[in-house]
Amino acid sequence: MKLSILFKSLLVLPLLAAPAMSFAQQYQKLFDIDTSYDWGTNIFLQSDSSYRIFGTNLNPTTDNWELFNVKISTDGNTMSERKNIIYSGSNLYTGISASMQKIQGGYLSPLSIQFNSGTYWRGWGGMIKYNSLGDTIFTRTYTDTSTHFDAIVACAVLNNNDYILGGSHDYNTPSYYPAYLIRTDSMGDTIWTHTYQKFSDQESRIINIIPLADGRIVVGAMTTELINLGPPDYYSYYYNRPWFLTLDSAGNILKDTLYSERYMVAGGYNTSCGSLYKDRNGGYIDIGTYDSLYTTDPSDFINFPGYIAHLDTNFRITWITSFPYMESGHRQPVAMKQLKDSGYVIIGDNWDYYGCGAWSWAAKIKVGGEIVWNRIYYSDTNHCAYIRDLVERPDCGLIYTGTSMNDSIPTWHTTQDLWLVGVDSNGCDDVYCGVVTDTATQVGSVVKNGKFSVYPNPTNSILNFEFPASGIVTIKLMDVTGTVLDEQVINTGTMATFDVKGYASGLYLYQVITAGNTQSGKFIVK
Repeated sequence: MKLSILFKSLLVLPLLAAPAMSFAQQYQKLFDIDTSYDWGTNIFLQSDSSYRIFGTNLNPTTDNWELFNVKISTDGNTMSERKNIIYSGSNLYTGISASMQKIQGGYLSPLSIQFNSGTYWRGWGGMIKYNSLGDTIFTRTYTDTSTHFDAIVACAVLNNNDYILGGSHDYNTPSYYPAYLIRTDSMGDTIWTHTYQKFSDQESRIINIIPLADGRIVVGAMTTELINLGPPDYYSYYYNRPWFLTLDSAGNILKDTLYSERYMVAGGYNTSCGSLYKDRNGGYIDIGTYDSLYTTDPSDFINFPGYIAHLDTNFRITWITSFPYMESGHRQPVAMKQLKDSGYVIIGDNWDYYGCGAWSWAAKIKVGGEIVWNRIYYSDTNHCAYIRDLVERPDCGLIYTGTSMNDSIPTWHTTQDLWLVGVDSNGCDDVYCGVVTDTATQVGSVVKNGKFSVYPNPTNSILNFEFPASGIVTIKLMDVTGTVLDEQVINTGTMATFDVKGYASGLYLYQVITAGNTQSGKFIVK
C-alpha cells in the first residue's frame, strides 16, 4: 500500500533503542556505525556460525551515503567491519535493498541511489558484487541521470551465471514509469534491457525475480494507482496491485497475471521489500496486504491486514491466511523466508498512525497456511523499530536485522542504529514470551479451536478480550514477576474488558485459561 506521505518518509522515522540481553540466547543488541542512520537490510549465516549483516549508512555530518557490512560473532562481538562511500551529497533517499542474494564466492546486491537535483529527484540503478569477506569486487550503474530516475531493487543469478536486475525506469515524461529489467553477463555488462507497463497511467515496478531451471524468468511486480476519495475529507491514497509475469530468456512475456485491487504488494511504497518467493513445496508464496479501505469511510485507511498466500505455477491462490488487525494499526509484511521444516516466517511492521510509526512484527506459518505464532517486537513503548531480513540459526531460532533508534545520543530524534534481535524457535525474544503449541499465537490465540483477540495492544485505558463463542474462560492480568493484578471469569458471553488506566507504563502478561488449555501472551500499557 502506497500512502504517499507516510511511506515515502520511512527512512527518517524515529526509531527505538534496545536493552542488551544475552546474545548467545535470545537478545536485542544495537551496533552504532559512525553515529549515523544505519539500516541492516540483509543478514547471512556464515560457515563458522557467525553472521554477516549488510546495510546502508547515511552520515548526516558529511552527507556521505555508505554501504556497510559487519561480521558478528555468535556472542555478539564485531569481528570485522567494511564500508564504502557510494555517493556524497545532500537529500539522499535510498541504497541497497533487502533483496541481496548469496552467490558462489560472495554476494550480489541491487543498488539504487536517488538524490534531489534542485529541480526534481534524479537517481541511478545498478548492482554491487562482494566477495565472501564483504569486499567490493565491482559496482555497476546503468542510468543516465540527466534524463532518468531509476530504482533497482531486485537481483538474481541465472543458470548460466548471468545476472538479472529489476526495478523501475522513469523517463520523467511521461511521469508514470514502467517496470524495468536488465540482463548482464557475469561482469555486469549489459546484454539486454526491457520495460513493462500494464497501464499507461499507472506506475509499475519489479519487486522480485525468480529464475527457473528451464531458463524462464518469473517476476513479481506491481502497478500503482492514485485513488481520490473526494469529500468530506478529500483524502487520496495509492494502492499497489500484484502483477506476475513469466518471461522467456530474452525477456519476452509468456504469461501475464494481474490481481484485483483487493490484494496489495508487500511493503507498500517501501519497494525494497519482497513480495513473491519460490516455494520448495511447489508453486510460489506471495505476501502483502488487503485493501480494506472503503470510499464511504475514509478513516478506515489504517485497516490493511497482512496476508500470506500460496500460488500454484499459474499464480492461482491455493490457500491464503490473513493476520489480525489491531486498533494500533495494520500489519504490513515486507519479507519472507522458508525454514528447514518447510514452513514460512514473514516479517514486517505493525503500523500505528496515532503515535509510533511502527513496531516490528513476525509470524510463522505452517505448510498449508496455519499460523503457528504471531509476535510483535520492540525495545520500549515510546519508539519505533523495523526488521528487514532474517536468518534461521542451526538450533532453529531466528536472527532478525533492521534498525532501531538510539536515545542515548543527544541529537535529532532520527538517529538510527543497526539492530539485531534473536528469538527462539517459538519467536520469543524474552523469558516472558511463553511456549506455544503448533496452533497457538500471541495475537489470535487458539482456545478450543476458536480464535480470540486482545486489543488494543498497546493500550493506555482499556484492554479487551474477545472470543468467537461463549464459554467458561478465566483471564488473568499479571506483571512480569507473575503477580496477578486483575482476574475475570466469563461464564456466558464473548467479551471481557479490563480497566488498566492505573497501570504504570511497561510490559505486562496475561493468561487465558479454559478446561485443559492455558494460553499466555503479553500486552503493553503506554
